[in-house]
Amino acid sequence: MKLLRETLTNFKGIRDYTFSPQGGSVSVSGDNGSGKTSLLDGFLWVLLDRDSAGHRDFELKTLDASGAAIPMLEHSVEIEIEHQGRRRQLKKTLSENWVKARGAKTAEFSGHRTAYEIDHVPMQKKEYDAAIAAMCDETLLRILTDPLFFATKLPWQQRRRILLELCGDLGDEELIGGDERLSELTELLAGRSIEDFRRQLAARKTLLNSELKAIPVRVDEVSRAMPAAVEVEAENEPENGTEVEATQLARLQAEADAHRAALAQLMQRRQQASADLATSQRRQRELQDTLERLATRLAEKRAEWNRQNSRVFSWDNPAVCPSCGQAIPTELAAASRQKAEARFAAEQEKQLQRLTAEGQALLAKQQEQQQQLQSTIASLPTLEAAVGEVEAEIARLQMAATDSDDLAAARQAAARQARREAVAAQRRQAEARIAELRRREQSLAEEYAELERQQFLGEEFLRVKVARLEARINGCFRLARFRLFEQQVNGALCEVCEVLGSDRVPFNSGLNHAAQINTGLDIINTLSAHYGVTAPVFIDNAEAVTKLTATSAQLIRLLVSEGEQQLAMRQEMAQAPWQAEKVQPAEAAAVAGPGF
Repeated sequence: MKLLRETLTNFKGIRDYTFSPQGGSVSVSGDNGSGKTSLLDGFLWVLLDRDSAGHRDFELKTLDASGAAIPMLEHSVEIEIEHQGRRRQLKKTLSENWVKARGAKTAEFSGHRTAYEIDHVPMQKKEYDAAIAAMCDETLLRILTDPLFFATKLPWQQRRRILLELCGDLGDEELIGGDERLSELTELLAGRSIEDFRRQLAARKTLLNSELKAIPVRVDEVSRAMPAAVEVEAENEPENGTEVEATQLARLQAEADAHRAALAQLMQRRQQASADLATSQRRQRELQDTLERLATRLAEKRAEWNRQNSRVFSWDNPAVCPSCGQAIPTELAAASRQKAEARFAAEQEKQLQRLTAEGQALLAKQQEQQQQLQSTIASLPTLEAAVGEVEAEIARLQMAATDSDDLAAARQAAARQARREAVAAQRRQAEARIAELRRREQSLAEEYAELERQQFLGEEFLRVKVARLEARINGCFRLARFRLFEQQVNGALCEVCEVLGSDRVPFNSGLNHAAQINTGLDIINTLSAHYGVTAPVFIDNAEAVTKLTATSAQLIRLLVSEGEQQLAMRQEMAQAPWQAEKVQPAEAAAVAGPGF
C-alpha cells in the first residue's frame, strides 16, 4: 500500500490542505502545532476510525480561538492509495445535524452523522468497514505505519504470538531429544505440554507446602490435648482398707441392677398414672366450662321464648292494608284484620316451636355433660390413689437400692481403674497420632524435594528453549532483539516479550528516539517481508534521526521546523541522505532463518 494523496478539510484545525506524496518517500516540515501529526491521524481515521494514539473518540473538529468547535462545518479526510497495483479513493466525512423546529427562529444541534465513500461511491458504514477490512488487517496496518507501535503500544502477548508465528515455536520433543540432560522429561511429561507440567507441579507444591506447615500445628494440638501419665496401682492393692471378692461384687452388682430395673418400671408406671390423673383433671375442668356455657345459652333461650310468647297482635291502621299499604275499603276492613291476626298467630307459634326445640336440645346436652362430669369426678380418687401407691413403692425401692459400703468401695476402685485405663488408652492413641503425623511429614518432605527436582528440570528445559528460541527469533532481524522469558526472584521463568535494541538495551527504558525509530523500522521490514505487505511509514520527530534503517516501504518523515507555520512537503530522492541502501522484501525474508 502506498499513499498517493491526502486531503484534509476542517480536520483538527487544518481548514484545507492537500498532501500529495504520490507514493514516494517525502519529508513534511512545520513548526509545532502546524498539523504534521494530523496527517497520520487523518490517514488512520479514514482506514481504522482511530487517531495515531489509538483513540476512537478524539477531537477532530476545527476549534475557534476559545477552544470551542466551530458549528455547522463538515470535517472530512480523503485519501488516494495504491493497493495491489490499483488506485483507490477513500473518504470519510463527519457533519453536524441542525434541525429547525416548526415555529422556531433558529436551528438546533441534533447529533452527528458520518458519510463514507469508496471510489466516489457512497456506502453504509457496514459496507465501508468490510471493504477496508478486506484491504488490510487493523493491527498489521498500525504496526506497519508506526515504527513505535509494535514495541510500545501492542500488548506483549500479541507481540509474542506474532514472533512465534514469524519464526516458529520449538517443539518439546525436539528440544528434549537434543539434550541428554532433559531425557527424563519424556517420561515425566507423559504427553502433557511443558506448561501444563509446570502448572501441575506448582499446584501440587502449593498443596504440599500447606500441609507441611499444618503438621507441626496438629502435633502441638495433639500433645496439648494428651492427658498426663498416671501410676498404675499394684495388683491386689487394698482399696479403702477392704478387699472385695469378685463373686461378692458380682452379687452386689446383680442386686443393684435388679433394683434399678424395678425402679425404672415403677418410674414408667408413675409417669402413666400421673398422666391419667392429669387427663381426668383436665377433662373435669373442660366439662365444667362446657356446663357453664350451656347454662348461659339455656337462660338466653328461655328469655327469648318468653319474649316471643308475650307478643300480642295489634291493628294500628284498620283503613290501610298492613301487607301492601293500600287503602282497604270499609266493607273489607274486618276481613283484613282477621287475616292479619291469623298470620301473626301462625308465625308466633312457629317461632315458639323452634325455640322450644332448640332449648330442649341444649337441655339434653347439658344433662349429658353433667353425667360425664359426675363420672369423671368419681374416677379421680381412684387415680389419685394409684399415683400415691406407685410413689410409695418407688420410695421403698429407692431405700432398698442404697449401695452397701462394700459395693461403694468396689465401685470406687473399679471407677479409678477405668479412669487409669482410659487415660492410658488416650495417651497411646495420641502418641500413635503423633507418630503418624511425623511419618506423613517425612513423606511430604520427600515428595516436595522430588517435585523441586522435577521443577528444576522443567526450568532447565525452559532455559534451553529460551536460548534457542531467542536466537532463532533474533536471527530474523538486523537490529531488533527480543527477550521472551524473564527470571523471577524465586528463580522461576515467566513468559514475556520485551523489545531490545541491537546492544540489548530495553526499547522503552534505554534507547534514544533515533535508535527506537531504526529498531522499529527493522521490525517493520521483517514483518512486511513475512506478510508480503507494505504500508506508508510515518516517522514523527524525524529530525532527531540522521540515518534511517533502509526500508522498501514508503517513508513519510514529519520534521519540526521552528517558525514554519505552514506545512511544507519535500519529495526525497531515490536514495535520500538519511537512508541506507534499500533492502527489498525478498532479502529481508531471507534472514528469517533459525538463527543458529
